[in-house]
Amino acid sequence: MKNKKKNENISTEEKVEQLVENVNTQKREEIKERLRFGEILSRSVGEGYKCLRKKDKKEFSNVVMTKKESLKNINS
Repeated sequence: MKNKKKNENISTEEKVEQLVENVNTQKREEIKERLRFGEILSRSVGEGYKCLRKKDKKEFSNVVMTKKESLKNINS
């Protein structure tokens, strides 16, 4: 649990750099771009979710869980 909190405090750019250290150099830039997009989207959704009321959080979760596959394809 400690590591998760520590990772939340680092910037998106630092997180991306950590993930692509051992990646094939030819695809590194493409992977960085996808990781940045995913990280920014994740943080934005997370921050928005925190602001919702309990009833709205449940409704939000229902929508996300039923549309999970289409959300995965956004970044592809």
